[in-house]
Amino acid sequence: VTLGAGFDARPLRLKDMSSMSDLHVFEVDLPEIVACKGSTIGEFSTECQVKLIGADMKNASLLEEALLSQGLDVEKPTLWLLEGIVSHLSIGDLRQVLDACFGLSSGGSLVFADFPDPQLGKIGGRHGMHVGCSLPMKSYIGDPAQYLDQFGVIVQFNSQLGDKNSNFYRLDGGRVRHGPRFVLAKVPVLR
Repeated sequence: VTLGAGFDARPLRLKDMSSMSDLHVFEVDLPEIVACKGSTIGEFSTECQVKLIGADMKNASLLEEALLSQGLDVEKPTLWLLEGIVSHLSIGDLRQVLDACFGLSSGGSLVFADFPDPQLGKIGGRHGMHVGCSLPMKSYIGDPAQYLDQFGVIVQFNSQLGDKNSNFYRLDGGRVRHGPRFVLAKVPVLR
């Protein structure tokens, strides 16, 4: 399930994978974005089953209802992707979105999210904007792993671009300043 999917084309890149016929991809975004994307993506074929869902994810009950009505199987582990949206949700809205994700997740489900560095709010311009993005940033969580503890999940990965032990790009061998912190949390099998 990709929340705030926008015009991401990930499912279109999942071609030539014979095991993809059982994969269900749910992409959630605002109805007007989904309508525009649907008129374009309908021309392409994918190996997996893609469902575009127009819903305001900040309304947890509507999000849950929309996903369930489109066939989300809560008995199977789910991968939730929250890429580029955490910073645009207020802390209260983020709580509702994560409550919905974890509430619809069986044991073994994963949530991958990127959390903005709190320093971005200080350097991101007058309104705390991402460079190249017109949406204001609404939340900064200094320690995503600690924040996620309240949901009873297990943080399996918590790294920032440039961290000493990370396996991704480092500028000049040092820490990239103020990049997002990438977190992967797993829902325990027994909760």
